[in-house]
Amino acid sequence: MQQLSVTCPASTTATVPVGSTSLPVTFAAPTPTGGTPPVSVACTPASGSTFPIGTTTVSCTATDAINRSAVCQTSVAVKSHTIGVANIVAFGDSITAGENGLSGSPSFIGPSTCPSTAATGLGGIRPLGGAARPQFIDLPNAYPTQLLNLLTADFTQTFTVDNRGWPQERTDQGIPRLQCVLAVDHPDTVLLLEGINDLAQGGFSQASMTQIVTDLRTDIQNAHAAGVTFIFVGTLLPNGNCTSSCRGTLSSNPSIAATNNQIAAMVATQSSLGATLVDLNAAYVAADSPNFFNLIDTDGLHPTAAGNALTAKTFFNAILAKAPVTSVRRLPR
Repeated sequence: MQQLSVTCPASTTATVPVGSTSLPVTFAAPTPTGGTPPVSVACTPASGSTFPIGTTTVSCTATDAINRSAVCQTSVAVKSHTIGVANIVAFGDSITAGENGLSGSPSFIGPSTCPSTAATGLGGIRPLGGAARPQFIDLPNAYPTQLLNLLTADFTQTFTVDNRGWPQERTDQGIPRLQCVLAVDHPDTVLLLEGINDLAQGGFSQASMTQIVTDLRTDIQNAHAAGVTFIFVGTLLPNGNCTSSCRGTLSSNPSIAATNNQIAAMVATQSSLGATLVDLNAAYVAADSPNFFNLIDTDGLHPTAAGNALTAKTFFNAILAKAPVTSVRRLPR
């Protein structure tokens, strides 16, 4: 009586459509040899199952009429398209850093120059160059962290997202800091989101709006000169209806809207340098107006975790719309 054996097919590779994280995959049936007929073969997961991005081991068992069995294994590798970004810098103030709306002053201590270059490694998010109390700087829920999660869920390549948020920063202070960050991080993509501090400190005046626009234009030009391919400029987020330790109020939103109109007009003139407007404000308005209770925290200014998720998704969609989904470009670090 011949011993029962089974031979699995070679590994199967499939590629998901852009934006998908799983795919139904069909693979060839294993080949049983010997045994007492009839011989049945079953695989787990079965051919035709939906497989996630990554490599999944498939175990197949052949069973003959007298209940002898043999096992073999194969694998299904589901890959995504690569996208033409790899090293991303998220640059801005406390909103980028991940400050939440809990009461009290945020405790943030960092170097007086550019943020630390110490990294957690490729494929991770590099934290702020200093120490922060978690109840105020909520890095796991910051939008750069959530953006990294979106990218790694849809693409199998390695990404680095550098969180270069700096609490209480004005745009004029950001100009020299961004130049330092560009020299340290060598990003191919920069996300800019700041200006609300200038607006508030300037009494929501036209002069403060003009300063914001001028400084962001300088940031775009400096990023382009440093070799950055994609520069995404976010509009200022709306203020919410705060319930404690108020910083932002709904009455500020007309001034924020006016500032955003000027930012949009400026970014349009910089498109040849790789600048693209990302209308975060419109995304918030569409999802949670008029009071923004779900997206803006109790201080009326900083996003909740859900707000940060929307910010990340809006930047993510802008990246997908702009960057080529064919190859990956990586600069030396």
